[in-house]
Amino acid sequence: MSDINYETVSNDYAFAALTEDGSVVTWGDNDYGGDSSSVSNDLSSGVKTIYSNFNAFAALKKDGSVVTWGHDSYGGDSSRVNFSSGVKTIYSTERVFAALKEDGSVVTWGDNDYGGDSSRVNFSSGVKTIYSTQCAFAALKEDGSVVTWGDNDYGGDSSSVDFSSGSGVKTIYSTGRVFAALKEDGSVVTWGDNDYGGDSSSVSNDLSSGVKKIYSNYFAFAALKEDGSVVTWGDNDYGGNSSSVSEKLSSRSGSRVKKIYSTYSAFAALKEDGSVVIWGDNYYGGDSSSVSNDLSSGVKTIYSNEYAFAALKEDGSVVTWGDNDNGDNSSSVSEKLSSRSGSRVKKIYSNYYAFAALKEDGSVVTWGYNDYGGDSSSVDFSSGVKKIYSTVSAFAALKKDGSVVTWGDNDNGGDSSSVSDNLKIISLSRGIGMFNGHYYYHESYDSPTPTPTPITTILIVTFISLLIIGILAYYFLVYKK
Repeated sequence: MSDINYETVSNDYAFAALTEDGSVVTWGDNDYGGDSSSVSNDLSSGVKTIYSNFNAFAALKKDGSVVTWGHDSYGGDSSRVNFSSGVKTIYSTERVFAALKEDGSVVTWGDNDYGGDSSRVNFSSGVKTIYSTQCAFAALKEDGSVVTWGDNDYGGDSSSVDFSSGSGVKTIYSTGRVFAALKEDGSVVTWGDNDYGGDSSSVSNDLSSGVKKIYSNYFAFAALKEDGSVVTWGDNDYGGNSSSVSEKLSSRSGSRVKKIYSTYSAFAALKEDGSVVIWGDNYYGGDSSSVSNDLSSGVKTIYSNEYAFAALKEDGSVVTWGDNDNGDNSSSVSEKLSSRSGSRVKKIYSNYYAFAALKEDGSVVTWGYNDYGGDSSSVDFSSGVKKIYSTVSAFAALKKDGSVVTWGDNDNGGDSSSVSDNLKIISLSRGIGMFNGHYYYHESYDSPTPTPTPITTILIVTFISLLIIGILAYYFLVYKK
C-alpha cells in the first residue's frame, strides 16, 4: 500500500484527472477544458497539480512551467505569458488566472475586464498570496500591504482603503463582488460593491476589534468574533441582515457559534451545542422552520450547494432544507439517510443542483435535480466509492478499486464514455486525482491506494524463484548425494 495525494479544484463544465505519474485525462464540455488534445503532449507527464477558473484549466508542471487549455479568451491561452523564474502556485477569478512566481512576482492572463490586465500593479517587495472575487484580485504582500486589480466594482479598486494604519493585513475574504481584509489586530476593512458588503459602516464598531474569522456567500459577510458572537453586513435580503436571529448569534445566547456555512444567499451557523441558526434568502435555505426540531441539537457539520443545506447529525442521519427541486427535498431517499439505514453517512458532496452522500459502507445516495446528478439509479457503485467530485451539474465517483463512474449532465462531465479506456488505465496503474466542483472551495486528502506490480518485476521475481529452486534441487539431488 502507498499513500497517494489527491487534490481538488473546480471547473464548472469539465473534469481533469491527474495520475500519479503526472499525466492528465480530461472530459466534459470541449470548449471549457473537456478537450485537451491541443496540449496532450505537454500533459503526458510531469504535471504537479491542476488549477482552474470557471472556463479553463492551468496545469503546473514540476519544472515550474504552466500548460493551459479551455476557453482561449478566459485563460485557456497563455501563449503570451512569460513563466520564466518558475511558477509557485496559481489563483483565479471567473475568467482569469494569476500565477505567483518563486521570486514573488505575478503574471496574469485571460479576460482583461476580470483581472487579466495587471500592468498597472506594482508587485515589488514580494507577493505572499492572492485572493479573488468574481472579477478582481487582491494580492497580500510580505510586508502586510495589499495591491488590487480587476473590475473596480468587484474590488479591483482599493484606493479608498487605508491599509497602513494600525496593524498589517492577516488574511482576506470575499463575496462575489467585495473584499474584506482581516488585520492582525482583529479589525476589518472592506471595499468593492457597497450593496454586496463593500460598505460596512453600519457595523464598523463591531468590526474594529475581536474578529476571528469571516464567512461569506455571494452577497454578504458574516464575521465570527472571539467571544462567539456574529456580525453580518451586505445585502439585507441575502444574509446581510441577521436581526431576526441576533439574540441567538450574540455572546449572551448561552452557546457560542462554532462555524458558519452558506448557500448562494443564505447562512447557517452551527453552535457548540449542536444547534443551528439560519438567516438569509428563504428560497436558498434561509428558512428552516420545517425542520427546526431536527436542527435544535445533535448536528455535527453542514454541507450546501447553491440552493440548499444538508446537515449531517451525530447519529449519521441527514436533515435537508432550501429549494425543493435542488436539494431540499430528500424524501425519496429519507430512509437511506436516516440513522436506521444500517450504514451511516460519512460525508456529503454537492454540485450546484444536487447532493451525493457517501456512506461508511462505500455506497452512495443522491438527491436534488435529477438531470444534474440527483438521479444516480443507473450508476454502478459496487466495490465501494472512496470519494466524489463534481462540476456545476455532474458528479464523478472514485471507487475503491480505482475505477471512476460519472453521472449527471452529459455536457458538463456526466458522460465519460469518450475517456473510459483511459480511466481504466489510470485505475490499474497509479490511482486518480480529480479536479472539480465549486468555485468557493479547495480540498486535498491523503488516501491509501494499492500500487500495482509492474510486469517486469513479476518476471524478475519468477526468474529468481526458479533459479533458487534449481540450486536447491542440484544441492540435494546431486551434490548432497
